[in-house]
Amino acid sequence: MVEKLWGGRFEASLDKQTEEFGASIKFEQRLAPFDLKGSLAHVKMLGETGIITTEESQKIAEGLKKVEEKLLNGQIEFKMENEDIHMNMESYLHQEIGPLAGKLHTARSRNDQVATDMHLYLKSILEAVLEALKGLRETIVKLAVNQIDTIMPGYTHLQHAQPISFGQHLMAYYQMLTRDFERFEFNVKHTDMNPLGAAALAGTTFPIDRMLTTKLLGFEKAYDNSMDAVSDRDFILEFLSNASLLMMHLSRFCEELLLWSSHEFKFVSLSDAYSTELADYLATKGLPFRKAHELVGLLVLDCIKKGIYLQDVNLQDYQMLSPLINEDVYEVLKSRTAVSRRNSLGGTGFESVKKQIEEAKKELQI
Repeated sequence: MVEKLWGGRFEASLDKQTEEFGASIKFEQRLAPFDLKGSLAHVKMLGETGIITTEESQKIAEGLKKVEEKLLNGQIEFKMENEDIHMNMESYLHQEIGPLAGKLHTARSRNDQVATDMHLYLKSILEAVLEALKGLRETIVKLAVNQIDTIMPGYTHLQHAQPISFGQHLMAYYQMLTRDFERFEFNVKHTDMNPLGAAALAGTTFPIDRMLTTKLLGFEKAYDNSMDAVSDRDFILEFLSNASLLMMHLSRFCEELLLWSSHEFKFVSLSDAYSTELADYLATKGLPFRKAHELVGLLVLDCIKKGIYLQDVNLQDYQMLSPLINEDVYEVLKSRTAVSRRNSLGGTGFESVKKQIEEAKKELQI
């Protein structure tokens, strides 16, 4: 464990509960690789500018790389008493190279350090999101090309309004996702900035080279104002806003797929379809529940291919699926039977619904 940066001011140790409340390591673990990346750039800059010797810079860098290797191999244990990601990483560096680890923090504050970590982390997330969105938009276009003359009803409030091209419907999502893509691209512009070197908030008296760390870390530019660099989190809120808009569009698309795959629409079919009633029927006959669902899934898939319903399957075919199935299966598959059997507390069975109504009448005294 390394000494706390602020420890010299206090005589008594910090209360355990207070320490746990203030520790952020539970959330910051994901920043570990970015914290090490920032430290490697910082220590190289310290050596290049002569703030520490070249030999010291190289030894610290070697130690950081060993810590990085441990992280990749799952050998890092994040400790609450080390408070945050920075002190956890420095603790392991201290184990590797001893007191020299303390020189790593020269001309740096945890303020610009954590800001750098967050910029690097979010930049990597943005790159992944943009790549995924690009792939999804390409898939939609490829699908739309083959669906230009596929006619489907256009709906307003689930009522038929006008006939439309399914290709056009798909391209509506392309446009939505393109706007999402552009918003994330703009988000990159505000994230691709280097706060390292801003120190606590006012910069530093050391002759640092912020352009060098900007280049080493792959940032487009350095922040122009040190207070802005360490204090603002607008780029994170911008990402959260963009992510909310993206999820609204994806949620809308998923909801349409669910609606279109329903029995009433039957526009699309989703894999792994099955009939709950038939599966429950087989389970009551003694067939393991998982096996019942597996068999019914295969049968439903066959029904979809043939364009028939479960009620249309003849008994011989049912018994080829399982000898446990008898004539009573057709009664089980009736909607009224399916409803009436579900009389568990709060269920949709007729007796259960009567009880629910009676309870409501008692509450309302009617």
